[in-house]
Amino acid sequence: MPYLIIGAVVLLVVIFFAGGYLKAPPDTAYIISGLGKKRRILIGKAGWRCPFFERVDRLSLRVMQVDVKTSEAVPTNEFINVTVDGVANIKISSDPQALSLAAEALLGMRQQDLVNLVTQVLEGNMREIVGSVGLKEMVQDRQGVAKKITENVVPDMKKLGIEVVNFNIQNFKDAAGTIENMGIDNVEQIRKNAQIAKANAQRDIAIATAKAQEEANAVRVESEKKIAEQNAELSVQQADMGQSRHEEGGSRRRLLHSPGSAA
Repeated sequence: MPYLIIGAVVLLVVIFFAGGYLKAPPDTAYIISGLGKKRRILIGKAGWRCPFFERVDRLSLRVMQVDVKTSEAVPTNEFINVTVDGVANIKISSDPQALSLAAEALLGMRQQDLVNLVTQVLEGNMREIVGSVGLKEMVQDRQGVAKKITENVVPDMKKLGIEVVNFNIQNFKDAAGTIENMGIDNVEQIRKNAQIAKANAQRDIAIATAKAQEEANAVRVESEKKIAEQNAELSVQQADMGQSRHEEGGSRRRLLHSPGSAA
C-alpha cells in the first residue's frame, strides 16, 4: 500500500511537471504570466509554467502584409487631391522590451483586428506625409515618399511593439488627370531633348567635317605651292643650262673660223 501511494504521488508529480513543459517555436513568442510574477517570454526555446496557476499567451512573430489605401482623396501641399495605394510588411518585434508593449496592447486580439489597427495607423501617417509633399515629388520620387511615411510611422508602431519591415507605394491617382498630363509633358520634354541632342550632334559633325576639309585644303594648297616653286626652280636651272650650252657652242665656232685655226 505505501508503495502504491508513493507511485501515485510520483506519477502526479511527473504529470504536473510534464503538463507545465513548454517548447516555443522560433516564430512565436510564448508569454507566461500569473502568480504575481513578472511576465516571462519564450522564443525558440523550452521553459516551464506552473499548470493551473500560470497562463500562456501566444504572439506570432511572422511577417504580415497589410494593404494600405487612403479611404478618400488627400490634398497635397499644392491642393491636388490624390488617392494613394500602398503595401506594408510588419511583424511583432522579438525585442523583449517591445514584446512587453505588444503583450499589453495586443494580447487576445485576433489577427484581423491587428491588421485593421495597423492599417489605421499607417493610413493616418500616409495622409500626413502626402499632405506635406508636392505631386511631382510623389510621382518622381516614390521611394523617397515611402521612406518618409515609414520614418513617420515608426514611433507609433513602437508603442505597439511592432516593426515595419518595409513599406512601398503601389500607385497614385487623381481625378483631374494631372498625373497623366505630367506624364505627357515628360514624354514631350524627352522628345524635345532628343531632338536638341540630335541637332547638336549634327552641328558638331558639320563643324568637324568643315574643319577637316579646311585643313585638307590648306595641306593641298601648301603642297601645290611647293610643287610650283620646285617647277619654277627647275625651269630656271634648265634655262641656265641651255644658255651655258649656247655660249659654249659659240665659242667653239669662233675658234674654228679664226686664222690660227686654218693654218
